[in-house]
Amino acid sequence: ITITEFKKPRPELHEIAYKIYKGRYNGKEDYSKLPPEAEGASGTLTANLNYNSNQFLVSYKGILDVKEAGDYSFSINVPGGSGALKVNDQQVIPMREGRGRGNTTLPQAKVPFEVLYTKYMDWATPALEVKVAGPGLREFLLSNPEASLANVTDPILVAAEEKPVLRSFMDMPGNHRVTHAVSVGSPTQLHYTYDLDHGSLVQLWRGGFIDATPMWHDRGDGSSRPLGSVMYFGGKPTLSLGRLTNSQAAWVTDTTGSSYRPKGYKLSADDQPTFLYQAYGVAVQDAFRVLEKGQGIRREIALQPATAGLFLRVAGAAKIEDLGKGLYLIDDKSYYIRLEDTGGAKPIVRTIAGQQELLLPVQQKVVYSILY
Repeated sequence: ITITEFKKPRPELHEIAYKIYKGRYNGKEDYSKLPPEAEGASGTLTANLNYNSNQFLVSYKGILDVKEAGDYSFSINVPGGSGALKVNDQQVIPMREGRGRGNTTLPQAKVPFEVLYTKYMDWATPALEVKVAGPGLREFLLSNPEASLANVTDPILVAAEEKPVLRSFMDMPGNHRVTHAVSVGSPTQLHYTYDLDHGSLVQLWRGGFIDATPMWHDRGDGSSRPLGSVMYFGGKPTLSLGRLTNSQAAWVTDTTGSSYRPKGYKLSADDQPTFLYQAYGVAVQDAFRVLEKGQGIRREIALQPATAGLFLRVAGAAKIEDLGKGLYLIDDKSYYIRLEDTGGAKPIVRTIAGQQELLLPVQQKVVYSILY
């Protein structure tokens, strides 16, 4: 039996001031130079600011009166967004989604205290919970105890076994929304999202399949979110096929001039889709299959009829290394590309505007795997 006495004085927050910024933030933007929508003094840390917007960022700054020096543990919980915490000008909890925890050593003094909370999920109820524990101090709430998390919506999670193909909006880094996204799940816990508007793979991830809460809770906003560690393939999606006027011509960032027309997809007996579209006067079949044991995915692109002058943009990254025998290392081991059937074409690695691209001339069929 161990007896721990919690009788030390609690730190106290004073001089709390807030600023609210309208819009969708991921916590990495420099909002400090923007004019706030509202600002003022506050008696406590709270998400109940009577602010009529589903997406916003609130910055709290104040003074934390630490009664006793020692090691302190802080936690933050911000359903529906991300949060960060600084104490004594030190980043204790970096910006992260949902829950976060961090430790720091504090002197007996009045030190600066800052909390950031960015809410970007339309379906979630605003909520902010900040706790602290320390030497001889049981964990307690620094934030408003009346603004509890009791009314936070339970997530609606979709398993790959339940619904292996799901259409929705899907948000990408850089505030870009894929409006015709098809997410495909696998029991191997490796999943991907395809953009029907551009005939391109936009993300691949391991873990759970889909959080459909933003789409199916209440009125919803049509979007879903991957559950797991996500690998994004570029920012704004671009068409995988293209023509180049010369070897240094930039890859076209939209479908202008390609006569691109999506034709949906067809499912195999085990619910694996082959995506169909037309571009540059040819019919394209774009099929993905998960490799054995979920080691990656294989992509097979077939053109009908065979044509000349087209290229496939296999990868775009800051660094692409040719390891030989058709194997390429992308962005320092982020993932590998393994070329399996090039139809005799020679791959091209080029540098455009500081970024490298792996291109492959394609006439009728190309097969390669992404090892992730």
